[in-house]
Amino acid sequence: MDNTLARAEHTTVHSEEPHKLSILEKLSYGSGDLAINFYWSMVLTYMLFFYTDVVRLPAAIVGTMFLLVRILDGFIDLGMGFIIDRTQTRWGKLRPFILFGAVPMAIVGILCFSAPEFSMTGKVVYAYITYIAIMAMMSFIGTPYGALTSAMTQNPLERVSLSSYRIVGSMIGSIIVSVMTPMIIEHFWPHNDQVGYRNTLMIYSVFALVFYMICFAGTRERVSAKKAVSLPFKKALKVLLLNKPLLLISFIYLVFQAAAGIRSSISIYYVNYNLDRTDLLSLFMLLTFGGNLIGTLAAPLLTKWLEKKNAIILGLSGTMICGVALFYTDYSNLPMVIVWTLLSSLIGGMPAAVIWGALPDTVEYSEWKTGYRTEGLIYGIFSFGQKLSIAVSGALSGYILEISGYVPDAVQTSSALTGIALLLCLVPALLSIMGIVAALFYKLDSRLFNRIVSDLYQKESKSQL
Repeated sequence: MDNTLARAEHTTVHSEEPHKLSILEKLSYGSGDLAINFYWSMVLTYMLFFYTDVVRLPAAIVGTMFLLVRILDGFIDLGMGFIIDRTQTRWGKLRPFILFGAVPMAIVGILCFSAPEFSMTGKVVYAYITYIAIMAMMSFIGTPYGALTSAMTQNPLERVSLSSYRIVGSMIGSIIVSVMTPMIIEHFWPHNDQVGYRNTLMIYSVFALVFYMICFAGTRERVSAKKAVSLPFKKALKVLLLNKPLLLISFIYLVFQAAAGIRSSISIYYVNYNLDRTDLLSLFMLLTFGGNLIGTLAAPLLTKWLEKKNAIILGLSGTMICGVALFYTDYSNLPMVIVWTLLSSLIGGMPAAVIWGALPDTVEYSEWKTGYRTEGLIYGIFSFGQKLSIAVSGALSGYILEISGYVPDAVQTSSALTGIALLLCLVPALLSIMGIVAALFYKLDSRLFNRIVSDLYQKESKSQL
């Protein structure tokens, strides 16, 4: 692969009246994230627990693996950005990756949640290989899938709506995985978690394949570069650095996703050990992801009244307050634990849809500012930040569990319980504060975006005379 990117100056299809999408197409797009989350939610919610309590790897080793592999995968995302911007097929430049990545994704997903009877060294090597494979496949499908938003419409409200459908699909997948996984394993494979996790992934993979195909068949790419012109790598880097809204929104999502990833993976520890109520795990997962789903559905309504920047600040502020309140709630006060968990989930669901709705706007901003339209690279750098956030959340979780003295499947010390509570409550609150500060500097509001689209349309019209 050479170090060039696609240039889109005077060659991009624009519309002065951006296309309004049908509900069916939005549902088809959302089905893609539903499919992705049969794997992604398993990784976020159960991967750490699977490695520490099923495979029995030390938490520090798992944390280091999460950090190294996800940083590596971030660079894979950037590579995918280059590949996407140089791809043209009869199906478009983005949708083919969904079509041809679905089956390999299923294979590596099943392998990743398998636990062969190897030595400790063999288990670590196997974990690294399969974890790298599943993260690489996430990049292969996830990066072009995310970029589809900018290719389907230029209507900013439609983009938020489209992102909401996406997040709803994501939340439905998350709810299914988080709630049903322990129930499926306990019902069909009690006392055999190794077989249970593997077979559960086989079931999920069948459904994922169906929803991937719905996404591929039901969506269309309408906004794209008609032809490509070489852009040197150094120039591409300069184009990225000039896109300040992209850098800010990527950082905001990095800290937001890191906080969400920590809460997701640590919830099972908090319920099992801090609350000592393993019977409530499915309920807490339902509250967490069900609340996120409702918050996501409210995001399009919120952005009709607030600028995206203010909606993000509101959501992150609420998440921070609820996290601090939950930390100081006694474990025996179950009703208030449930209240703060639900409120945190409801409010925390809003920023995700708004952030994903803001990201496509940075594609037009880049083209307006520099003359280059590079969806692949933009979504690649955003996905890099996303993977970096998961690296940070996974490493922090593993290291703090190890330092606090966590021992799998045992009565935990007060130090270990405090470490779990810190991870679930205060660390996400601190990350939310960082996101709020970054959001204060985000300037790409609706007025500026409308001006950008109008300028690009006029520029294209003049070039066709």
